[in-house]
Amino acid sequence: MIEFIEEKSLTDRNEGPDLTPMIDMVFILLVFFLLTSFVLASSIEVALPESETGQAMEKNGVLLVIQRDGLLRLEDRVIDPGRLLEELAKLLPVEGAKNLIIQSDTSVPFGQVVAIMDAARKAGITSISFQVEYTSARE
Repeated sequence: MIEFIEEKSLTDRNEGPDLTPMIDMVFILLVFFLLTSFVLASSIEVALPESETGQAMEKNGVLLVIQRDGLLRLEDRVIDPGRLLEELAKLLPVEGAKNLIIQSDTSVPFGQVVAIMDAARKAGITSISFQVEYTSARE
């Protein structure tokens, strides 16, 4: 049977489960899902060209991604192809690197890649590398 005590209000009583740990877990899960959503959003689908003679390198330069639709991403920022020279020139003194790593989709026309290489040389890039998918020798 339920007892009602008229002298105490419901807010004065300290009965029932403690919800603090559950609320803490909800906030921890919220932070976890927010952080993982940023990581998943930054992954870009690019079909890299295959190479049997590719070499492993450390990322010691500026990353430029050329997507299938021609969209350019410089260090995870979408940039206008007409402003590539300016953006590279602004980024190089900050990064302190003179290397450019191009991650280009296989369907991107070669002429567009050459135009990007020319803009990079004009901006002061001294070394250009291409990221490829390593494949073992086929027999």
